[in-house]
Amino acid sequence: MNEEEQVSREEMAEHLARKEPALQIMNKDYENQRAQTFAHAHNPLILRTKLTELAEYSHIALQQFPKRERFILCADIKNAVFDALKLTIRMERRYHKKTTLQDIDVEIDFLRVLIRESCNLGYITPSHSRDWMRHVDECGAILGGLMKYFNNR
Repeated sequence: MNEEEQVSREEMAEHLARKEPALQIMNKDYENQRAQTFAHAHNPLILRTKLTELAEYSHIALQQFPKRERFILCADIKNAVFDALKLTIRMERRYHKKTTLQDIDVEIDFLRVLIRESCNLGYITPSHSRDWMRHVDECGAILGGLMKYFNNR
């Protein structure tokens, strides 16, 4: 390694050391902004809309699965999405919403497990799994905002 390469590496390390706190601040700002977006979600219609979008995305994603899994894993994923949607509709009609929100949370966590399993089995690619998980995470963030709202009420 010559002297020029060593100097440039040192300069690069100094540059990254100066820039890293700014990147951490930007990431924290983004996370705070995202949390604030859904923290005040007290309209169940938002959750129903996101779950409908998730159902549409899931339908497209499940067409990539092999035929032997269509009646096992695909059916479980479809049932988890539609059960969460059904529970959302039920939650809108109930006066006491806390237990129904917990049931929706269980369905969303079960959906995460199934998506992770389908990625581990190689039915979907990791990038496709990340995209699918983003949709599920949006639903989970909205659900968390709803739970916080109805617990404080």
